[in-house]
Amino acid sequence: MSGKLRPYQTLIKNHLVSAGKFQPKKEIVFIPVKGASGVKPVVSILQGAQGELPFTLLDSDSAGKQFQQNLKNGFYQSNKEMVLETDIYCGLTGSEIEDLMPLELLVDSFDRIFRSEDGITINDVDASKPIVPQLKAFGAANELGLEENTGWKVELSARVKKRFDGQVDAKLEKSWVTMFEAMQV
Repeated sequence: MSGKLRPYQTLIKNHLVSAGKFQPKKEIVFIPVKGASGVKPVVSILQGAQGELPFTLLDSDSAGKQFQQNLKNGFYQSNKEMVLETDIYCGLTGSEIEDLMPLELLVDSFDRIFRSEDGITINDVDASKPIVPQLKAFGAANELGLEENTGWKVELSARVKKRFDGQVDAKLEKSWVTMFEAMQV
């Protein structure tokens, strides 16, 4: 299960399977929910239908961290290992699902959607920090209206998915494999 309405997890799964890097023991389906607050109702439905809790991958930003705690103290109290977070797999603190994507592709896709006078390039971002706050700051500085456009991350993910050509550095690909192997427990 995903905490966002963005297809990154499916893109990653498809890449790993087609590259022969991961062979799922059973089908992995990502059910998009809108934000952390959407996870709880969907988990209730799935648990009733399947009798077991699904893995949940949440952002590690402040909202995601708070919701992780709520899940671990509630539905997932006996299955805390099934609540996964992005920080573990991307090596950043406060990360979001976007931080699991190839950075150059993400930044270039953002620039193509939200053109500004100067534009944004890979040289304008700090790879040691989560990307979403950097994109938001760029958007604010360039009056791109990201605050009003609540669907900008969905639009970005669609562009990334469309432009993804399978080129992933080995370190990122290894983190993807690790994440998917954790879901196979």
